[in-house]
Amino acid sequence: IDAHIFRVGGSETRQVAVLFSDITARKRHEQQQAFLLQLSDALRPLADPKAVRAEAMRVLGEHFGAVRALFWEAEPDGEHFVTDGGYAHGMPPIASRVRIDDLGAHVKAHLRIGRTLTITDTTADPHLSAAELANYEAFGCRAYVGVPLVKGGQLVATLGLYRTEAYEWKAEEV
Repeated sequence: IDAHIFRVGGSETRQVAVLFSDITARKRHEQQQAFLLQLSDALRPLADPKAVRAEAMRVLGEHFGAVRALFWEAEPDGEHFVTDGGYAHGMPPIASRVRIDDLGAHVKAHLRIGRTLTITDTTADPHLSAAELANYEAFGCRAYVGVPLVKGGQLVATLGLYRTEAYEWKAEEV
């Protein structure tokens, strides 16, 4: 809140007025700009694409409090994702290749059409089967946001952020 206090009436009155302004949107914009500057500063000196991807995942993971931040590329068969490891904070290594079907039909459907998907709590998601839930648990994932990249109608890649606890993703984070 931004507040302005000023005297109203003549100098003989003892009245004041207070004007309040909600500056939430401005603060969000400032925080977003600060994050983009931090990301730009981290990536600017890098030339190798793998180094750029790894550093981008680190900055994203740390900024959003994720335990993992991964860039998954779809293999030409369209049935598998591969990653070079990305960012993991205190988490064990993961398989670098996964079947897209193992993510769940609901997740797969969203990603294939280019729709960002958020899962607040995998254990409470009615779209996940017991086997799919077991895959998420083995991965150490309880909350997820996936941002797909679709080109020419084909799923090319997905950027994923993962948390080990249930988490309500805010619209500005997504």
